[in-house]
Amino acid sequence: MSQIASQADLQPRTGLLERALGLPSANTVMIAAAGLLCIGAIMVLSAQSWRQVVDTSSEPQLLNKATFRQAAFVAAAMVAMVGVSRIDYRWYGQPWWLGIRPAAWLLLASTVLVGLTLVPGIGSELNGARRWLPLGLGLSFQPSELAKIALVLWLAERFGSGRRDIRNFWTGLLPAGVVVAVVCGLIALEDFGTAALMGVASLGVLTVAGMHWVYFGGLVGAAALGVYGLIMMEPYRLERIRSFQNIWADARGRGYQPVQSLLAIAAGGWTGVGFGQGIQKFGYLPETPSDFIFALVCEELGFLGAMVVIVLFAVIVWQGACVVYTCRDNFARLAAFGIAATVGMQAAMNIAVVTVLVPTKGISLPLVSAGGTSLIVTAASIGILASIARHAQGEADEV
Repeated sequence: MSQIASQADLQPRTGLLERALGLPSANTVMIAAAGLLCIGAIMVLSAQSWRQVVDTSSEPQLLNKATFRQAAFVAAAMVAMVGVSRIDYRWYGQPWWLGIRPAAWLLLASTVLVGLTLVPGIGSELNGARRWLPLGLGLSFQPSELAKIALVLWLAERFGSGRRDIRNFWTGLLPAGVVVAVVCGLIALEDFGTAALMGVASLGVLTVAGMHWVYFGGLVGAAALGVYGLIMMEPYRLERIRSFQNIWADARGRGYQPVQSLLAIAAGGWTGVGFGQGIQKFGYLPETPSDFIFALVCEELGFLGAMVVIVLFAVIVWQGACVVYTCRDNFARLAAFGIAATVGMQAAMNIAVVTVLVPTKGISLPLVSAGGTSLIVTAASIGILASIARHAQGEADEV
């Protein structure tokens, strides 16, 4: 990519692939995201219902609180998505406070907050990991979720606005690579899966921006060494890989979660056992409302329900592709690619873990799994994609 957009970049694309993809639609991408949010709210309700059966003393009250909490998160995510979609996406790349662009401020703020989660007494620990900042009233914030979208926007603005040339190693690629390495490295200390996702998404944005294949190979090699070091740093990560080779050898130990996940999928068949009728959520499959919510979808809604979820994610990725191939704004194209790739790859990673195609890794299913930060931030990123799609549709109407 040249420093200044070429005339070819400023013309609408009308090739065979572009005509096959069609024009991006803000309504389409938001309807798909809203569908996933609704499915998630329903399935999380089912996943949490086992508590009412296990403890009959005071659990009904706890269940009501949990249900209300998740419903509030879904409502906030819907508001965030619609609200952000009304903001012109170009605002993130325009000089703002102190002349620094909002995309850069978001990245700086999220990186500082990620660092604070690692400080004892500030960051809160759950299941042996420090990923959250307590907000009070039983709420917490996960800065790595904000960092995912902030890093994509920063890279898109940096190389899509013409301020930096990706082909210049010293002033273009190297500073960006250092920033990506620092942000992903901080997150990888406590959340290897999210860091890997961000690294791959960043590499994708740089590649679409026009990075030379020699630099691509170098970054892939450096990333591979980093991944190897992080795996060797924590023995449990290596154990997960070893146990994945034969999950049935230790079905009550390291292989317990994968085995129970497969049992849930097998029980669902084509149409599922029925909403609320699944049994794996009754303590057999840990982390059902979050990391393994897709297994519950397969069990209770069957293959058909699982395909609905997959198709809705595919719609979001498709809309991102529509923007990449039709929009004339390079910043918009890179941002749309990064957002769609991040959501799509995270969904693929989660589904791969649940279906035991890859070793177990704690990563949520975006817009579906229980949680607050992930739902709201991911929905907001979909709002940005919708804003870009609306602008791209307007460009097409003018042609």
